[in-house]
Amino acid sequence: MTTRSFGNIFVSVGVGAVATMAGLFVARKMKKYLSHKPKMRLFHGNLSLSTRCAWLISELGAEADFDVTDEEPPSLSQSSSMELLMIKDTNTGESEDDMTLLPYNQDQSDSFEDDSYYPDSAYDSPTTPFPCQQTLPTVVVNDEFTMIEGAAICMYLADLYGQFLPEEEHKAEYYSWIVYSAATFDNIIKTLQRELVDNSERSRDEVALTSAVQGFHAFARALSESLEKREYLCGKRFTAADCVLGFTLWWAYTLDDGRLLGEHPVLLAYLDRLRDRPAFQRTFGSDPEDWDWGRYFTTYVRGIQQCAD
Repeated sequence: MTTRSFGNIFVSVGVGAVATMAGLFVARKMKKYLSHKPKMRLFHGNLSLSTRCAWLISELGAEADFDVTDEEPPSLSQSSSMELLMIKDTNTGESEDDMTLLPYNQDQSDSFEDDSYYPDSAYDSPTTPFPCQQTLPTVVVNDEFTMIEGAAICMYLADLYGQFLPEEEHKAEYYSWIVYSAATFDNIIKTLQRELVDNSERSRDEVALTSAVQGFHAFARALSESLEKREYLCGKRFTAADCVLGFTLWWAYTLDDGRLLGEHPVLLAYLDRLRDRPAFQRTFGSDPEDWDWGRYFTTYVRGIQQCAD
């Protein structure tokens, strides 16, 4: 073998070694980049609606990425195009200070020629900024933008971490369960909470209570049918949808000494599977005696009071 051949081999080995080192360096950098997550702050009240987010964070093992606080959440960005219209219900005899806030869009104001959009109400000019609506849960991401709505936060986190997502065949169900739970099922349970727990029997609205009970059992039957041959909402795979809807189901279980779920053994079995998960126990506590929901309260009410002051 000639000197030139040895030289060519040496050059080839050298080039290969440099390329390998460069590849490893790039791979390390890419891994660090891809694994980097923004620093987030969760405004959380124990056993409040933000609990579904705290549960998912625990499932993700992402506690180190979050600063969890029980402080009042910040207002939304002042750049929001939405405002809150202060409404006084003229039929309730409430004082001028007792206001209800409804969403108001300045761009739509000219499209209403009368008060039919706000029946039986008298309203002031829409000068109250939407940022007054402080709410749990709220997540601030990198001090750059603020997210509200637990369902949206859970979907964002599942996408961000690439975990607890459904298989392709279950994607439609995944989104349906999450949105229905937050937009409809939560409201049914809120009504049950108000009438069964918050209000005295004397002040109970029997019509609202009956409607909510009927709505609950109708949904519970449909959910039972879906879960009868499944471990979780999207088949065998636990997803963020189970955190969103599972929280509401747990909430229902805490009401009326668990009797609401007593007629639905499939849902009780599903809730038992959720309760067996270590992240659930870290978030809610493993002993049902710890599940003292107490009087339901969200900072939405606090935001209303602050805006009205």
